[in-house]
Amino acid sequence: MVDKEVIQQVLGSLMKCPRLLNEVDKYNLTLSDFSSKFEKYIFSAIHGLYFNGAESIQIIDIENYLSTNPIAKNTFESNNGIEYLQDIEEFSKVENFQYYY
Repeated sequence: MVDKEVIQQVLGSLMKCPRLLNEVDKYNLTLSDFSSKFEKYIFSAIHGLYFNGAESIQIIDIENYLSTNPIAKNTFESNNGIEYLQDIEEFSKVENFQYYY
């Protein structure tokens, strides 16, 4: 089982620097790297936003992305998604991404 703090560092770093998803020679993240549906939805939103052209990903972007899927939206809301994203955005350090990856 992966430590929740590790997942939070990875997701927060990806929000701050989504271009890390392009560095497939160093990092190869997939949905299976995340254990909960909540984490999978957040990763999927970051991934989808980035590969559809977003250079910077804010909390509102993820919330809007997930709002198009009622199940994802419900999961996001029931897990206090906005507060979760605020926390990981505040505490994650992009410069430590490689360590947490």
